[in-house]
Amino acid sequence: MHIRASRSSGPGGQYPEVTAVRIEASIELRALENLGDAQRARLEARFGARASAIGQDTRSQARDR
Repeated sequence: MHIRASRSSGPGGQYPEVTAVRIEASIELRALENLGDAQRARLEARFGARASAIGQDTRSQARDR
C-alpha cells in the first residue's frame, strides 16, 4: 500500500490559518495475498491493476469556532 499526504488546492494565500490536506492511498491488487482468485478478478475488473482513493478536507479557525 502506498499512502501520500500533501496540501490540497483550495483556500489559502492571504489566509495563513487555513489548513488544506489531501490524502491519496493506492494498492496493487496483485499484492493482496489474502484475496481469492474470484475476489481479485472482480476487483481488477472494476479498478484495473491498482485501486486508489483520495480524500481531502479544508479546516480554518472560523470553522473550528
